[in-house]
Amino acid sequence: MDGDPKPFSLRTVLACLWRRGHRAFADSRITPLIVLLLILGLLLPMVATGYFIFRSELRALHEQFDEELHRTGQVLARSSSSLLWNLQRDIAEAMLQSHLSDERICEIRIQDKLSGRVFVELHNAHCEGARHEVLTPIFNGSTEIGTVRLLMGDGWLQTQIAGRVRELALLFGLLMLVLLSIVVPALVFKVIQPLRRLKQQTGKLSGGNLALAFEWRQGDEIGQVGRAMDEARRKLKELLEEQTRQAARQAIIDQQREENLRLSAAVEQQTRSLREAIARAEASSQAKSTFLSTVSHELRAPLHDILGYAELLNRKASPEARDQLAVIQQSGQQLLRLINDILDFSRGEAKPIVLEPVPLSLSRLADHLAKVYRARAAQGNNRLITRIDTGALDWVLADERRLMQILRNLLENACKFTQNGRIELHVQALPRRPAEDPALCRVRLCVTDTGIGIPRAQRRIIFEPFNRLDRHTRIGGLGLGLAIAQQLARAMGGRITLLSAQGADSGSRFSLTLRLPISVADNAQVDAPRPILGYRGRRRTLLIADDFPTSRGYLADCCRAWGFTVLLAEDGAEALEQLRAAEPPVDAALVDQYMPRLDAWGFLRGVRASAATARLPVVLISAAQMQRPEALPEAMAFDAYAMKPLSEARLAQLLQATLGLEWDYAQPPPSDKGPRAHSAKAPVPRPAAVSDAQVEAFQRMLALGQLSAIQQWARGMAEQSPEQAPLWQDIAQRCSSVDVPGLQRLAKAWQET
Repeated sequence: MDGDPKPFSLRTVLACLWRRGHRAFADSRITPLIVLLLILGLLLPMVATGYFIFRSELRALHEQFDEELHRTGQVLARSSSSLLWNLQRDIAEAMLQSHLSDERICEIRIQDKLSGRVFVELHNAHCEGARHEVLTPIFNGSTEIGTVRLLMGDGWLQTQIAGRVRELALLFGLLMLVLLSIVVPALVFKVIQPLRRLKQQTGKLSGGNLALAFEWRQGDEIGQVGRAMDEARRKLKELLEEQTRQAARQAIIDQQREENLRLSAAVEQQTRSLREAIARAEASSQAKSTFLSTVSHELRAPLHDILGYAELLNRKASPEARDQLAVIQQSGQQLLRLINDILDFSRGEAKPIVLEPVPLSLSRLADHLAKVYRARAAQGNNRLITRIDTGALDWVLADERRLMQILRNLLENACKFTQNGRIELHVQALPRRPAEDPALCRVRLCVTDTGIGIPRAQRRIIFEPFNRLDRHTRIGGLGLGLAIAQQLARAMGGRITLLSAQGADSGSRFSLTLRLPISVADNAQVDAPRPILGYRGRRRTLLIADDFPTSRGYLADCCRAWGFTVLLAEDGAEALEQLRAAEPPVDAALVDQYMPRLDAWGFLRGVRASAATARLPVVLISAAQMQRPEALPEAMAFDAYAMKPLSEARLAQLLQATLGLEWDYAQPPPSDKGPRAHSAKAPVPRPAAVSDAQVEAFQRMLALGQLSAIQQWARGMAEQSPEQAPLWQDIAQRCSSVDVPGLQRLAKAWQET
């Protein structure tokens, strides 16, 4: 039947092994080689083992054959001893014939030793193989009587050897089959199939399929290779993914780079346009500055003459004429303030405002303003009240002209918009906070009125230029006062705030809080006018250069009245000629900034270029802001600078600081009543940034007269401490004006604190 199992046979086993091996090796090149090497590896030891076993068996058979040969010879010798001695031939033949029944024995011959004849000789025709001979002596007792010659064939031996060879071949063949039946499946399972799987996985890997992981559970070398390949696959996958991400990032970067290049081109175009616009703006600003300087010069120069000559005429005028001159001076001062407001506002828009801090008394500043504006407030039937709460912190460093301008604008507006009411000026030194610098104090300045108030809608625009509370009222003005006041307040580090309500007698309150350095008092500075008769010492010669004859004449009249010899020039070139020809030499020169042929800067360059006049004091008196040429060296500068219009007191102060004069007055100086009068006892704390070593260095430089070094140090400290810049600027200004006593008082105050 078909379902009956087939009988087990060697042929069936070999066929099964062949089929399995053929399937395993069909698509492999290295596998047959491995199997061949394996078979050779198994066969060689088996062949070697079989060879040695066969050699051993062969040796044993040969030894057995030799032993049989000698033993048979000895048996024949013993058996034939008596027969040979008794010459019993027939019995000997019968005995030998019985031995020939052994097919191995080919020939037996007994020979008599005494006669040398053959006693018996028999042959076996059925003997096979090679013949082997043995001679055995025959003894009778101890006497040798003959020999037995025995020939045996090795056919039996060859048969035994062939049988042993067949047995060994069969044994080793069976053993080989058993080993192959065990080793080949193990080889297929352990080596061939893993290699085939490794090949399949490698094929997938080479095809780019990196997602499929290799699962290797074997712990042998092939398993290690598989796991290593899986690790390589994983890392290769990560590398390719990273390369893909980098390629994506690079694409984004390239796109961004193109966008950046486009934006850079656009920015470059915008930059060029901006530079052109900046250049046009700078040119426009320069033109505006030039225009402002020209306007300032053209407006201030006549005012300088008007106010100056009014002041000169006031000396010898009658009481009635003095009242008329007072009207001229008051109107001139009002016109000057209006011009200053317009020019300051325009200049503040064009470039930052430069402050000139000086020591001043807050209480005396308030008293001075109250004295000036009390009559102005009375015109509207108003009462002006002054409240001063400064205590010991009365002396500060601030730009007096700018601070005065802010308060004047606020008081002027209060007087304009208040009728039959009250105006209050409150100056207050606020308490110092624990974390604040002891060299600084907080000052609050308030102007409060009971006027018409300011509507809520106009409070935001009240500080904008050219905005007035009511354009249709009879109250005049340009709408610049509050704008300029706010501009100056911000330049000083503060801001004017407004508190107001609309309605009758609701009033307004303008407040300004500033952080100002505490100042050292200086008794030498006073504002009260003191008639000067002359000066002590030798007669001095002054050179005055101005293209306006009236300005030149006013300065000359003032100086001649004080006892100076005056030389006049219309421009810088004429002034240089007069300077070189003057005898005795000129002691100081007062020059206007803008003059025909040669301006003040050209005159200064000519003065400094000559060794004879290099140290001549030169004072710039100009109706416009000082504009230094870019090509002029930094070391070349004027000894002093003043703006027109110039009062007698200011002119006297300039000459005193420049020439070191000591004035002779018509009467003793009055007590300190002006806003700049100082008390020698007002202390100033040392700034926190100044160490003891710096104070000692300051005193040492002051003792050696090194004012330029002190000035340099003060400018450096102003850059390091912007909040205390007014203090250091005041020190630098004192060095410029050679105010050694003031510097000594400051050094002493710092040493004490």
